[in-house]
Amino acid sequence: MKGILRKILLLGIVMSIGALAFFAYMSYKLKHEIPVSFESIEVTESGGVKINKVSYSGTRDGRIAWELEAESATHFKADDLTLLEDVRLTLYSSAGDTFHLKSDKARYNGETELIEATGGVVVESKDGYLLVTDTLNFLNGSGEIKTDAGVKITTDRMVVEGRGLVIEIESGKMKILGNVRAKVKDATL
Repeated sequence: MKGILRKILLLGIVMSIGALAFFAYMSYKLKHEIPVSFESIEVTESGGVKINKVSYSGTRDGRIAWELEAESATHFKADDLTLLEDVRLTLYSSAGDTFHLKSDKARYNGETELIEATGGVVVESKDGYLLVTDTLNFLNGSGEIKTDAGVKITTDRMVVEGRGLVIEIESGKMKILGNVRAKVKDATL
């Protein structure tokens, strides 16, 4: 009985230390305070620290630059990699533009600050633009959203499809890189 209690206590201590190390490390790498909340934490068999129902945000120049929510996040310190599931990411520009991203999964590389969203990726702008693609990358340092995959953008007036995309968060500029096809709804010439 004592052995089981010790193992449970040791596991609890290891999980607590792992969680603290994870959040301290993420705060250090992102170079600003990150308000974090989560429901539960565990150490995975593969050596990662997994937190469930995670929510955190980051600032840039004294304002909130992004907010992230995920069903789970598993961090692997040795690879500086965080795997996320059921992801919701909101990006804010200094001009007041907002982009809401949803995806089945995402990978965050702490060293490069690259977020790779995959599976059912949908981005909605505050202006009502809806972007659907298979994969999308956000590089925090450049403030750009990019993909080489096929994209479909829908507005209330048109549908545009193509391959490859670059969105500049700060300026709101969007560029489809190739194979562009557009259908205009209810156009009068």
